[in-house]
Amino acid sequence: MKITNLQVAIGVVGLLGLGGVAQAFIVTEPTDTYVFEATGKSTSIFDGSTITIDKDGFNGVSAFSFVDTALSSTPFTSGAKDEDFIINYGSKGWAGVFNVSIPLEIEPSIAGAGSIERPETVDFTATGISLSEVTLNQPDPLAVGTWTLENPAVSAPDASSTFPMLLGVMAALVGVHYCNRPRLALARR
Repeated sequence: MKITNLQVAIGVVGLLGLGGVAQAFIVTEPTDTYVFEATGKSTSIFDGSTITIDKDGFNGVSAFSFVDTALSSTPFTSGAKDEDFIINYGSKGWAGVFNVSIPLEIEPSIAGAGSIERPETVDFTATGISLSEVTLNQPDPLAVGTWTLENPAVSAPDASSTFPMLLGVMAALVGVHYCNRPRLALARR
């Protein structure tokens, strides 16, 4: 059996199409960034805090920037995630809980305690409707507010790979038709 260039071309196009079909069924979740703003009589020290979510479930938060204007002039952007569970998220906000513990500067040694130093931490807890903070030496503020979607994710044109999928289906149909056609008998002299 001789393999022709046409058969090779049809096979390559079919593989590309199958790749498009596989890509069309892979659901990618958007990465959304939300900005916090306190409402009502809640404290406004957290306004401008952000949280970036890229999937549902455990470890759904990919980045955060928590603002506390009463505690620091710069946002807190790294720390140990204590709790990170996102139930769902979308254009109307998010639901779940995210808790992070951030070490602050080391306090001077306590008199009479030798060289024992006690690091202070700040713990931020964000939910879909609030942001709160716990520290050792400060009152524990809580703000109820809204998390607004900063830059809504824009889907790419043909994100589901419609054209490669259709091309693959067409190539498969042509290939099946071509391979199943009756062979022509060669004329004998």
